[in-house]
Amino acid sequence: MSLRGPDDTSVSPVDSTIVPLGLTPSSEDFYPTVAIAALMKILRDPSLSTHHTAVVQAVMYIFKTLGLKCAPSLPVIMPPLLGVMRTCPIGMLEFHFQQLGHLVSIVKQHIRNYLSDIFSLIQEYWNPNSNIQTTILSLVEAIAIALDGEFKIYLPTLLPAILSIFEADTSERRLPTQKALHAMIIIGSNLEEYLHLVIPVVVKLFERSDVPINIRKAAIQTVGQLCRKINFSDQASRIIHPIVRVLAGRYTEIKPTAMDTLSALVYQLSSDFAIFVPMVNKVLQKHHITHQKYEMLVNKLLKNERLPQELGIDKEDRYFFFFIGVENCHYCHCHYCHSIRYIRGIFCFSPSLVSFFF
Repeated sequence: MSLRGPDDTSVSPVDSTIVPLGLTPSSEDFYPTVAIAALMKILRDPSLSTHHTAVVQAVMYIFKTLGLKCAPSLPVIMPPLLGVMRTCPIGMLEFHFQQLGHLVSIVKQHIRNYLSDIFSLIQEYWNPNSNIQTTILSLVEAIAIALDGEFKIYLPTLLPAILSIFEADTSERRLPTQKALHAMIIIGSNLEEYLHLVIPVVVKLFERSDVPINIRKAAIQTVGQLCRKINFSDQASRIIHPIVRVLAGRYTEIKPTAMDTLSALVYQLSSDFAIFVPMVNKVLQKHHITHQKYEMLVNKLLKNERLPQELGIDKEDRYFFFFIGVENCHYCHCHYCHSIRYIRGIFCFSPSLVSFFF
């Protein structure tokens, strides 16, 4: 590239190797296409690895600004981006998985052609006790949201790995476990064919006395949220009996959550719940447990009255969605920034960028 003086008004020619044939400066896509192509030349050059982080950030900025208009550029950016993830220092993997998840949330279903390579990377770095496990699960959530019903075809391979986290996670705060529970809620109705695998594992988690109370509560809340999306008729007994055992236990702080989930089950099962009422009431009376919503629903159920329309997510469930998995932000180490991503489905960014992404 030659240097020009201040009076030189000529335009430097653009490298023809990075401009697609037929694309002219008058085209709306000209400058983003040229910019992305130039950035990919840097990303493919191992000798310029010190600039790769800045390149990825620049590409994400372009995609965030232009949205789905950038989808045709995926064949250009995905191979070098995934290649860098296979060769980058281990300390940079969390950043790249975060950015990949954000990319998926932008291009949505257009990512499907690259899912084989993405899931290969996920499998390669899957480790329930790894620092990046929660970030990988965030990527899985982004893919599940992007594909919606199409995500089901990936569950035979992915679901056993997610369920294994509940046993393998030995971290103090159990963040991978919390994030795995949240991921199952996001996957939602796609789990219906696999409830015979999911329910026993989640039930075991909230019945274990050695598991922290907040994790047991999150597991019960997960059941309550899933029953709003999936027909639990065939699994009712496997869920209600363990919940009753929790109500009969000594951990009082978990009992309101159990009652909230029972109320959600009453809504779904309706008259089919009646067979469980005597058993539940016996435990409630013995342990002096009251719950206004549950009692109102059961009274109407036994009188064959129409159940009122469900009022939505309980206060405790809202708390679960906002704070589950809270940890320090990867960039600014703040509580607020990390919590935001559970509301909007995005990933950690510094406070200075929050206004850009909102």
